[in-house]
Amino acid sequence: EAGRYALLYVGEIQPRKGLVHLVEALARLQESFGDSVVLRVVGTLKGAYKDLVIQRAVELKVNHLVEWLGVQQEPRVAQELARSDLLVLPSFWENMPMCIGEALAAAVPVISTRVAGIPNWVEEGKTGLLVKPGDPVELAEAIGRLLPDEALRRAMGAAGRAKALAEYAPRVVAAKTLAVYETICRQDPAGR
Repeated sequence: EAGRYALLYVGEIQPRKGLVHLVEALARLQESFGDSVVLRVVGTLKGAYKDLVIQRAVELKVNHLVEWLGVQQEPRVAQELARSDLLVLPSFWENMPMCIGEALAAAVPVISTRVAGIPNWVEEGKTGLLVKPGDPVELAEAIGRLLPDEALRRAMGAAGRAKALAEYAPRVVAAKTLAVYETICRQDPAGR
């Protein structure tokens, strides 16, 4: 949509995902961007944490900028990525979240936290930006830096897609997996 920016969050709605901090960042962004930034949330529509996130959005007067899309299948997630400017995942803890891989493959820059395996996927300044978990100020600054810079977002998106194709395409992963098995099979069972 012209003149509007779309942030996408995909994941479970629970405290370790930090969604409440994204809502707090959205309120900070409203100071600079007005109502031009919308947050679309893909995830379960029930639970105490979701209620807390909604309550916080109401308190901060940004609830009208949050769209709750519920749990979605891969084709709909792909559609949402295609209409998003950024994927934002403000988690406190993760392994290797699939939504980041999907965003990279879709050429959508990622803003996430420096936790667990995320820095292996998101290259700081190249495919996205990394922030401290639990810091809505730093999160808002990162989002506010990328949203108005379409050229940088496009460059990060292209770099993310190139990374996804080079490192995570099914053929590449299959070849790496096969190489591991071949190495194991060639080892002497006696350890010699």
